[in-house]
Amino acid sequence: MCGIAGIMRVAPIVSPEVAIPDRWLDALDAPIMARGPDGAGRWRTRAPGPEGSVAHVALVHRRMAILDLAGGGQPMTIPARGDGAGEVAVTFNGCIYNHRSLRAELERLGHAFTSDHSDTETLLHGHREWGRGLQGRLEGMYAVGLWDGGERSLVLMRDLAGEKPLYFAEIRPRHGSGTDGSGAIVVFASSAGAVYGVLRMMQREAETEDWDQGIRRAIETAIAIDPAAMRQWIAFGWGEGTPWEGIRELKPGQLAWFDALGRTGRQRLSLEAEATRSLALDTRSAWSLIERAVEQRLEADVPLGCLLSGGLDSGLVAAAAQRALAKRGERLRTFTMRMPVATYDETALAELTARKLGTDHTTVEVEQDAAVDIRALIEWMGLPFGDSSILPTYWLSRAVRERVRVAISGDGGDELFGGYERHAAAPKLERYRSSLRAMGLIPWPASDPKSLGSKIGRLCDAASGAGYADLVAIYPSRQMAHLTGKTETVHRFEVPRMAQWRDFETYLPGDLLRKVDTASMRVALEVRAPLLDRELVYRAAATPLKTLMPGGRRKGMLREAAKGVLPDEVLRAKKAGFAVPIGDWFRAKGPLRTLLHETLRTPDTFEGICVAIDGRVVERMLAEHESSRRDHAQRLFALLSLGIWNRWRRGV
Repeated sequence: MCGIAGIMRVAPIVSPEVAIPDRWLDALDAPIMARGPDGAGRWRTRAPGPEGSVAHVALVHRRMAILDLAGGGQPMTIPARGDGAGEVAVTFNGCIYNHRSLRAELERLGHAFTSDHSDTETLLHGHREWGRGLQGRLEGMYAVGLWDGGERSLVLMRDLAGEKPLYFAEIRPRHGSGTDGSGAIVVFASSAGAVYGVLRMMQREAETEDWDQGIRRAIETAIAIDPAAMRQWIAFGWGEGTPWEGIRELKPGQLAWFDALGRTGRQRLSLEAEATRSLALDTRSAWSLIERAVEQRLEADVPLGCLLSGGLDSGLVAAAAQRALAKRGERLRTFTMRMPVATYDETALAELTARKLGTDHTTVEVEQDAAVDIRALIEWMGLPFGDSSILPTYWLSRAVRERVRVAISGDGGDELFGGYERHAAAPKLERYRSSLRAMGLIPWPASDPKSLGSKIGRLCDAASGAGYADLVAIYPSRQMAHLTGKTETVHRFEVPRMAQWRDFETYLPGDLLRKVDTASMRVALEVRAPLLDRELVYRAAATPLKTLMPGGRRKGMLREAAKGVLPDEVLRAKKAGFAVPIGDWFRAKGPLRTLLHETLRTPDTFEGICVAIDGRVVERMLAEHESSRRDHAQRLFALLSLGIWNRWRRGV
């Protein structure tokens, strides 16, 4: 796993160092440094065109060495050929699991590799052979920035599920750029904060230097807050992109390209189209595909382990990994974090699973400083991320990184196989919406968010509000209206044919995978998710809901596959979730409570976010939570993160 970044600038400037100064690259490099402790590289080129403009390109890389430790340094290039094929260069974050089979196919086609088994080099030769068709052949998690010297184009790619992040901004003047693309700037990075930081630097320089007015306005627009996006981040604690107007996140499965003439294009892997061409799953084929996907993700030239909770998904991944390693005479290392309170602790169930599978198991005890860590994580991410489970994910990653450098996880199982209560509730929400609206007149209790009464109340509110979106939101429609004074529904979005596919396309990359990537890469731990295997995803999407969830039973198909593989206690256990008692910590005297109150009670905390936050509502939530009349833990955490982020944003 690595950190990547780069800039393409089209301008009639001779010196590359003037076109893309080192200080810009330094600004991109600093936020991604922690992602790659094993190596650093930069690469530059300039590509004059017949129209008179020059495309200047610089790629930046921070390496965490996992495969081909000696030969996988980046940015990596292959030279131009006599047949007109231009030089190709790449900066790459992730892992291509089918790189060996792709390499063999490319060698048969005449490509000569120089590395021993670098998956990065496969991208270079694969692009030269198949162009933009390469993405459809890749099995892996990846974010890629690639320069094609023959086409004079920058290509960005992201994996199907969105395991690896990739943010970019395209700066173009609205007038004066002509047909040669001059004036255009494209910036990309693994970090949203890195892109924002370099654009702020450009903005300050543009104010003191003789920059084109169109470019200056384009930069100002790019770093302006998008009110609609900001409202989504507040409502959910995550967004499908960023809160800025012009800093975008490449969508999962998307490829974007930008050439030196100012032309650009997009294409995207289609989950729906592939599902129509795929066979449905049954219990046997699901388990077989999981075993294959896990085995494929065990290749590493460094120590590897498994993040094991007390649940079904990580248990099945661990079982498949232990079976595969046992054939080699090896034993899987598994890790579970002991939670601070029994309500959230799954160590006993995880230990049962580990004993049954025969893994080398460790229960890790972690040191925690929630107030310090949440500030550091939000500022490093550069986004107002509102899911408090980023804290235990970070603590676990930090402890596991002391023992291994790669970990496999069970991420994606809930989204593929129907694992959330809301997946079972979604059909009822549509079928009984009128009745649920009427039931919403009853004052359902809200002091305990896990109580049956609280869940029914939330379902009733969703029926009167934005539907399924309100079941996902931290601030459902009614509460969002109270907080911001806006009564319109601003975060309704279309739900696919099955609720879990809406979650796969939005909640999984926007919240869960973003959280795992941030927490793990902060300590340079590579986390792989076998359940997000491409064929497994396509076939799960082709499978009817009644087959995935027989009788409405969450993850019913997976539970059948796990019989005899995992302990019965694990199969019967209720889903606990990976959480900490953030609500209790907000009530207890200490640094986190102090940080919460100081942040939310500072008058200018939310200044400039383009969404009005009603301070009276915030004060009421603080009082209600403090007295335990209502549980506002996640809502307060989301506002705390927003305040930390806004203070960081204004200080960049």
